[in-house]
Amino acid sequence: MPLVNVEATSEAGAAAGAISDEQRVLIDEAAAQQFYAERTWPSIIEAVREVDAAAAIALEQHLADNGVVDQKAEDARAALRAAIDPRNVGTDGTFLESWRLSETGYWSRAQASFSAQRSSSTDGALVAMANDELRLDPEQHRRSTIDARLRLFARRWAGAAGVRFGAHMLAETRAGLDQHLGTGWVDAPHFDETGVAELVEAETAVRWADDRSRHEADQDLFRISQLCGLAGDYATRRATRLRCSTRPVRPMPPLLSMAMPSKSFAGGSRSLGRSLPSDLAGFLADHGYDDLDALLRAVRRERAYREQRQSAPPRP
Repeated sequence: MPLVNVEATSEAGAAAGAISDEQRVLIDEAAAQQFYAERTWPSIIEAVREVDAAAAIALEQHLADNGVVDQKAEDARAALRAAIDPRNVGTDGTFLESWRLSETGYWSRAQASFSAQRSSSTDGALVAMANDELRLDPEQHRRSTIDARLRLFARRWAGAAGVRFGAHMLAETRAGLDQHLGTGWVDAPHFDETGVAELVEAETAVRWADDRSRHEADQDLFRISQLCGLAGDYATRRATRLRCSTRPVRPMPPLLSMAMPSKSFAGGSRSLGRSLPSDLAGFLADHGYDDLDALLRAVRRERAYREQRQSAPPRP
């Protein structure tokens, strides 16, 4: 659904007094964060409900009472009238003055094509000097390069999808950076308000892209394990699990004191115990668990596997 239709509908609701100005901004931001092909009124209402239930109720009632404004169709009809008879535009220019640009994915891509010509808040000489220093540590440079390109791709993906990050989403990112880095990170040398804003917007794009691709990247995750030479070891480990005889597993310890296995990247043959992280929600999101039950199932399977291997008779 076109974003311009959402904005016109919410604006009409605000003009009629059915939706407050704050709710209208929230509705527009929720719609802008959705991919246009997946943007529907039910999806917008649910997204709004997660932030403000009253705003979602007000939007539902306004749609039921007044319907939606198809601004896209209105613009098309106005363009046709102007093409047929330029006098329809009006000598006072009211048609042109009422026109408003909707920043679609096509427009974002056109803007991106000129990105190399746009100036940045960071001095180019400083960037070059810092990059030269970074290259002296090849491993750190490799990791930083991958991280930087992921941010570039995330920004371009969001731009191509026509996503605009609203103030609420940017504020959440800023709060997350403050919690992770401490509030003094903005006082680092060579930082100004523009630089901070650019960094926050880039981090927001990464979070948006990470959330959108979380379950779509499983196949690529397996391909990476193949490139690292780990897929064969994982297959062997799974086969060993299936050969182990089944028997009751002793009860799990209390959640807050249990140790969770951390798979070793050196072949999957070793495991390293570690206690439950303090940021449980962040751990679940970072490691691709849908919820706490999914994590507990993985822990129980690992425990069963270890106990069954210890009790399994030696193979001839």
